[in-house]
Amino acid sequence: MRFLAVQYHKLSQERVRIENQLRSALELSFPELFPELNDIFPVIRSVVALQMIRKYTHPDYLAGLTVKGMTEQLYRIIGEHITKKLIASYCTKVWTAALNSYPAIAADSIEISIIGMLCDEIEGYNQRVALIKDQLIKKAASFPEFKLISSIPGARQLNTVLLMGFASQHLL
Repeated sequence: MRFLAVQYHKLSQERVRIENQLRSALELSFPELFPELNDIFPVIRSVVALQMIRKYTHPDYLAGLTVKGMTEQLYRIIGEHITKKLIASYCTKVWTAALNSYPAIAADSIEISIIGMLCDEIEGYNQRVALIKDQLIKKAASFPEFKLISSIPGARQLNTVLLMGFASQHLL
């Protein structure tokens, strides 16, 4: 369990590093969006944030689009994960940011491709982190300590598993 907890921690740290690279690249391609990025997408690694960033990496990609058109495009991609109303609210914020944005790079620059690759990399980390999290919880569920600690209000399963993984060396 300790090994899995360490792997979870390492993967989470790597994902944060890639997220920071993504934020830095977005500052070049969509500077007006950047100051509001954390308000629009509090979790940049979320499905909706990654899909929206990938689809509308540069303000030029929004030329001729309406909020409704953007919403429809994204809903076809991620509709199972989020409601159309919430997608429309994200699209409105991004579309508004695009109106006054003056990017430092062209829409066909290599940095745009790199942003897509960073999104792919974050999605890969999301999958690996979720897999390890599931394995950790499954392994820890057989221990009485897990049931006891996770029953404390505010102590979620993941926090309990990580605590157990880092605190004990004898648990398998």
